[in-house]
Formats: sequence, C-alpha cells, structure tokens
Amino acid sequence: EEEEEEEEEGGCCKHNNKEAAGSVPEMMIMTPKAELDARLQMDELAAYAKQVIQFVKAYLEQDYVVPQISGTGDVVIQFELFPNNKVDLKIGFRPVDPKGLGGEFKTELQNVIKSLEAPEVKSDSVSFQMYFPIAHTHHHHH
Repeated sequence: EEEEEEEEEGGCCKHNNKEAAGSVPEMMIMTPKAELDARLQMDELAAYAKQVIQFVKAYLEQDYVVPQISGTGDVVIQFELFPNNKVDLKIGFRPVDPKGLGGEFKTELQNVIKSLEAPEVKSDSVSFQMYFPIAHTHHHHH
C-alpha cells in the first residue's frame, strides 16, 4: 500500500505575486473525481473545507503564531479522510520550512483541524491538500 508521492509541484506560476495579501487558500484534490463522488458528498467536502479555512486562518493570524511562520510562503496541509470521520493530517511548508519552528505549531494546527467534524466518507479514503498563503504583514501602520 505505498501511495507516498513526494512530488515537487512544478510549473505553478501563481507564487510570484507574493503581495496578494489575504489571498485565498488553494485546494487540490488528489482522489480521482469518480472515486470522490462515490466516497463522499461534494457539498459536505466543500462545507468542511470552508470551516477548515476559517479555523486555520484564525490560528495562523494569532499574534504568537505570526512571527513563527513569517516569510515561509505557504503552509501546506495534506488531508486524508477515512470512514468513521478519521482524519489523517500532514503539515508542511513551501517553499521554505521555517527554522526552529517547534512541533507545537503542527500539533496545535492539527488539533484545530481535528476539532472540526469531517465529512462522512464511504469505503475508502479521500485525499486533498490545502495551501494557505502566509501574508507578510509587518505592522508598520498603527
């Protein structure tokens, strides 16, 4: 059961316009459409994604989190949803993994996400990734 694809995403040219602050998180679904439709309700997935975005953004905007992740680019969260509302998460960064960022960040972020109710998935897992752009907010203007 080896499905670990550690592929570098090439050719996404959207990451040059860093100044699109507050830009929208991207979502990329890895599970083929036919399997996806068989395994879960798309509107439930959309509702879940919306909640995830809301809670993750709130977490990433906490005063004590912002300095830790400033300048990393994107926070990348890989989800795998299983039957019985089990959620498997991998959290990473692109293009830069911030140095000295403790495991607490990932643990806290996972707890934030795991506190949300995941959609009901049938028969087999569904995988997707979400990318959260880190806004480079340097609070000069007060």
